[in-house]
Amino acid sequence: KYSAALVAVGAALTAAFVKKNADAIDATAKLAASLDTTTESLAGLQHAAKGGGLEGLEGSLTRLNRRLGAAEFGAGAAAVTVKKLNLDLEALSKLPVDERVASIADTIRDSGLSFQQAARHLQNLGFEQKEATQLFMQGGDVFRAARKEAEALGLAFSDIDAAQVEAANDALSRIGDIITGITYSDLNEMKPY
Repeated sequence: KYSAALVAVGAALTAAFVKKNADAIDATAKLAASLDTTTESLAGLQHAAKGGGLEGLEGSLTRLNRRLGAAEFGAGAAAVTVKKLNLDLEALSKLPVDERVASIADTIRDSGLSFQQAARHLQNLGFEQKEATQLFMQGGDVFRAARKEAEALGLAFSDIDAAQVEAANDALSRIGDIITGITYSDLNEMKPY
């Protein structure tokens, strides 16, 4: 009796763990696609953020892309930062997101800016957290090392693997919707009229 219960609890915990990880991979794949980068690139950046205590990375990266796009037209606060730091927007746009961030971090480290000045420029680019300034002031190698470590730890996954997990996760969601629909149908049939 007890061993069957333990097996059931173990299976439930394993299923919850797998679902949580599948959801995380799915979210990373969707974010990577929206940033026009690879999942490996984004996983490395997420690992650097986690190691540096940086929360809200997804929002910062989305703002970075949007603000660099505005800077291409000479608009927005990011345009001031791009000019001051002499950032090459065309070159940055061709880089995977982790290298884009690493390149900006190299420029900030090498610029001689104070912490406060670096923080203001990073805010202009979409990074509003104090922890972001601390990471960027170290230069791009912190991001490059994090990607290598994420790959070594098995935290990075290919776009092909991510697409397979995404498809499986979508199928599981549809199955859940079907079960919910059946349950609601059964409940509606049980209502007294």
